[in-house]
Amino acid sequence: MAPERPNPNKPKPMKMHLMDMLGLLAKNKKTRLKTDCKVYNDTLDRDIMAAIKRIEKEEGALLEMQYPLSEPAMLHGYMGLKSYILNLYYENAFCAEYNEEDIRWIIETYCKNKEKNEEDVVVNLYNVIYLNALFCDYLKKEYGTLRLAEKDCKLAQNLLGSLDTESREDILFSCARRLTTGSIAYNNKTFLKYLSNISTAIKRKNLASFLTVDRTLK
Repeated sequence: MAPERPNPNKPKPMKMHLMDMLGLLAKNKKTRLKTDCKVYNDTLDRDIMAAIKRIEKEEGALLEMQYPLSEPAMLHGYMGLKSYILNLYYENAFCAEYNEEDIRWIIETYCKNKEKNEEDVVVNLYNVIYLNALFCDYLKKEYGTLRLAEKDCKLAQNLLGSLDTESREDILFSCARRLTTGSIAYNNKTFLKYLSNISTAIKRKNLASFLTVDRTLK
């Protein structure tokens, strides 16, 4: 009698989903950002593990996470939690590509500009980093840097502002296509989410207020 062939459409046992989530959590901890942001640290150090334990007991549980993602996940049941942990890994993997000093700089500068305490700030750090990375790429800055000065924003604004909408968006999308670390699809969703706001900021000549800019940089 021939052995039974595995059914590719057969749902994974719950135990395998739990193992997948624990593996993703371990990857997140390896790529985590060094920051004092409490909601970010609590999510990695406590909240995700607590959610996994809850899902183990109640597969369809509705969950809440303090730390917001760029692409929000519907936190319903084990698939929702798994999606959240995977998306967080995409974000952490992207951010880990950049210089540690520049990561430190951008978080501190963002909090300073917003007049917020880093420990208490609730913001998606990947979004903050992604936007600066996009314009550092456009301005052909050294790979791995995230630092922007007001003069950088003025240059980008003048160059992009002189173009029609289609040409401007084509150029920006060509920059976005080079941001491939983490998940290309996830990064592209982030780009498309912000494209309209970027265009508006350029038209209104306030690009510097949309990005994280150190006004003391020369």
